[in-house]
Amino acid sequence: MNNLASLLSKQGDVEGARGLWQEVLSVRRQTIGGRHPDTLTTMSNLAFALKEQNDLSGAVQMKREVLSLKRECLGGEHPDTADEM
Repeated sequence: MNNLASLLSKQGDVEGARGLWQEVLSVRRQTIGGRHPDTLTTMSNLAFALKEQNDLSGAVQMKREVLSLKRECLGGEHPDTADEM
């Protein structure tokens, strides 16, 4: 589902991608938890879709949540945390 969402996004179907990423996020939170790196990646992907649909406040909120979780889980010096910044 995540890979299909990425392909849809690259084809310009951001709305379709957003729906799939929302579904993936729900499944990942339930199965592997909200702090798992794959869950955080999905959140970043969803934030991209929100930005592309001009939901800038939603995108910023999602990115801030991801950054906060990466700081907690990985630390402020981790390369993934720096990428998120």
